[in-house]
Amino acid sequence: MKSPLSKLLLGLAPILFAAPAAAQAQTLGPWELSPPDSASTIISSGGIFDWLNVVNNPLTISEAMSSSPIEDAGYANAAAGDVVEVTFLGGVTNQAGADLVMLDSQFDVGLYGISSDFDGFVASVNADMVFGVNVASTAYYYQTAGPYAADVYGVEIDLTDIGVPNGATVNSLRFTALNGGCDPISLAKIGGGLNLTVSALAAGTIGSFDVTGGTAFGPVGIGFSLAGSGPVTVNTAFCGPLTLDLSPSIQVLTVLTADASGSASLSLTVPAGASGATVHFQAVDINSCDVSNGVSTTVL
Repeated sequence: MKSPLSKLLLGLAPILFAAPAAAQAQTLGPWELSPPDSASTIISSGGIFDWLNVVNNPLTISEAMSSSPIEDAGYANAAAGDVVEVTFLGGVTNQAGADLVMLDSQFDVGLYGISSDFDGFVASVNADMVFGVNVASTAYYYQTAGPYAADVYGVEIDLTDIGVPNGATVNSLRFTALNGGCDPISLAKIGGGLNLTVSALAAGTIGSFDVTGGTAFGPVGIGFSLAGSGPVTVNTAFCGPLTLDLSPSIQVLTVLTADASGSASLSLTVPAGASGATVHFQAVDINSCDVSNGVSTTVL
C-alpha cells in the first residue's frame, strides 16, 4: 500500500491552471508570509466587491485570499461592514511580536478590524493602512477591466491585542471593512512556514533531515529528485496545485509525524554508492499543504 505522500507525489504531472497555487510561504517586504488556506465571505455588500488578479481571470474569494504569490490577487471595493473569514489549517500561534499582516491594495486607504475564533470573533484590533508598509507595486484586472496600477501595503497584527494568550493557537480570523476604502489582498501569517534542514551527506555515513513549522502531530513528507530543482507545478490529490522545487521524476524519501511543536526528524545511512550524486529535497505538510524550502546537496 502506498503511503499518503506516495499518493501525493508519485506519478504527478505538470499542469496549467487559472487559479493560484496552494498556500506557500514567501518573502514579501520585511516579512516571511504564508497566506491562508481558504477564505469565505461572511457579510458582503454584493457584486461590486469582486476579484482582483494580475491576469485577466476571475477568482473566488478563497482563491484570491490564498493566492501564491500572495500579492497576485485580492478583492476590491468592499463596503463598510463587509466581513471575510480566513482559515489556516496549521493554525496561527501567538508568539513574541507580530503574528499576522493585513495586506491591502491602495487604490484607496483601507481600515480593517481583525478578530479571531479564540473568543468567537468578539475582540478586535484595527489595521489602519495609513500606517502600512509598502511591500509591492503591481497592476490588477478588476471585473475583466484594467489592468490598474496599485501599491500593496501591509500592517502588522499581534494576536495579543485581540486577547489571544501567548502560545495559544487560532485557526480562523476575520477582517471587517471599517470604511469604504478597503481593497484586501489577504490576511497572512508571519513565519510559521515549513522549513527543511539537511545535514552534509557523505556516502556510507549517517545523514539527518529536520523539519520545523509543520502542523502539530500531522504527517510531513519529504520528497526528493535526482533530476533537478524544478520548479514544477503539480496537481496533488490532497492539496490541489502545488509548486515544488523538484524536477520530475519525484520520489518519496519518508513520511514523518510531527511532534507537538510541528517538528520532525529523520536519520538514515546514505547509500555507499551515492558519492558524487546531486540530490534535491523538499518537504510537504500534508495537513496544511505548506511546502518547505528546497535543499540541494551533493553527496561526498
